[in-house]
Formats: sequence, C-alpha cells, structure tokens
Amino acid sequence: MPNSYQPSYNTEIATKTVVQQLPTMHLDHIDWNFPFYAPSNSSYYTGEQREQALQKHIKRLKICEQPNAWASYPGQLYLYRVLKVGMASCAPFWKPRPTVLLWEPTGVMWVDWTRLVEAVTR
Repeated sequence: MPNSYQPSYNTEIATKTVVQQLPTMHLDHIDWNFPFYAPSNSSYYTGEQREQALQKHIKRLKICEQPNAWASYPGQLYLYRVLKVGMASCAPFWKPRPTVLLWEPTGVMWVDWTRLVEAVTR
C-alpha cells in the first residue's frame, strides 16, 4: 500500500547562508611594524597625554613578551598570567592588532594592547 500521508504544511527544506567575520589569531609574536601612533589606534588620547600613554602601553606590551609575565586590564584588582602575545583580528577592529592572552580563574581573556594597565615579570 503506497504512503497516502500528506502533511498540511509546507515540507520544502529551507536553507540559509550566513557570512561571518571570524577572529584570526597570529600567536607568538608582535608585529613591531604596527602603526602604534596612528590616530585610529589612539583616538581617545590627545596632545602630550597621548604620547605618554602610548609609550606606557608599548612598554607594557614588551614586558608581556617576556617569560613569566603578568598583566592586568581596567577594572581588575589582580595581575593575571600572560599565556601568549600576538596579533589578533577581531571585533570591533577586524584588522590585526597587538593582543595579549591572559589566564584568569574563569578562563582566558584576550586583551587589546591599549587596555593594559600594568605588566610585570616575576
């Protein structure tokens, strides 16, 4: 006996294509040719404050490249172990930027180079 069941709804298969920008990580090195002083990388600083702040951020980034480095970002009371440094291409910039991977008790956190507030070696 042939199947006589006929559903009362549309049975066509629907498809959907989604295009997403996915982060890319280039670990183990910082591209020191990155335009650290470009206005698009430091637009929230002005005048002398800008120059001093960027020099501090670059110094912290260099410390993070060293073995046994620890760093922190705004709003944190503790220093976290630096696992990796590298160039990450992720939101909101979608262009490679110097980034630090920190270990936290709840997991790992990628921190942009301009967000580092402290970096030390132990």
